[in-house]
Amino acid sequence: MSTKQTFSLSKRFVFAVLGLAFMLVVLSSLLTFSASRKLERTLEELTENQRLTAELESLPLRLESLLNEARAYTRSGTPEELAKLKDGLAARRLWDHPAKGLPQAALGHPLLAEIELLSQSVDERLDAMVVEGEAGRRADAAAIWVQIEHDMPGQKLQALTTRLTAVVREDFQRQARLGAEVAASHQRTGLGIVGLAIILGVVAAVLLGRRLQELETFITVCAWTKRVKYEGRWVPFEEFLEKRFRLKLSHGISEEAARLEMENLPKPASDE
Repeated sequence: MSTKQTFSLSKRFVFAVLGLAFMLVVLSSLLTFSASRKLERTLEELTENQRLTAELESLPLRLESLLNEARAYTRSGTPEELAKLKDGLAARRLWDHPAKGLPQAALGHPLLAEIELLSQSVDERLDAMVVEGEAGRRADAAAIWVQIEHDMPGQKLQALTTRLTAVVREDFQRQARLGAEVAASHQRTGLGIVGLAIILGVVAAVLLGRRLQELETFITVCAWTKRVKYEGRWVPFEEFLEKRFRLKLSHGISEEAARLEMENLPKPASDE
């Protein structure tokens, strides 16, 4: 294989290494971006978890506020208290779709069904109280309140929401750990790829340096005139040495050349 072919193959190899290093850098950037997006989504999920947890924990307080309005009406029997109870029921239901956005583990949990049944039962009884109060049957409304108070829905709801909140927190903590692990894995992979790209870049630089060094020591000589190609011109060998290597030249004659010259000299005529 000729020197030109060797250099051509080496050049293709160097460019291939550089291209691979570039692709690895791009891949590392994509992994880093993916890791940052995953961390961002994890933070968003944690924020949503805090909101949902606060909403779940507020359910017993909402119910207690509604029960206080019912209790106040039972004690006073005034139309004003009845109007407050009615407005409270109309403005906010106990379980007004707070399950929306909950993790799958909470949506399929039996505690959620128990909370919905409990809230539905309380809503129906409070609605019945309003109906009886508006019809002027205060005693019947009071009897309904006695049944509600006897069942202690506030304490039951407190216990259920506490347990469901723990389920929600556990599920979100699991998701957060998984997201953090995936992001960390992407970051580690990205760093490894960057290290490999750096190594490939160094290898390519070394190969390029060697190729340049070979080019600097490689000269082209005319096969016919023995002139040397230097900076785009064909110059005599002596001029090439002087300009390329800054050498001072002198001329002499070798023994072989001297012998040849002596042989080529005309022989003197012999005396007869």
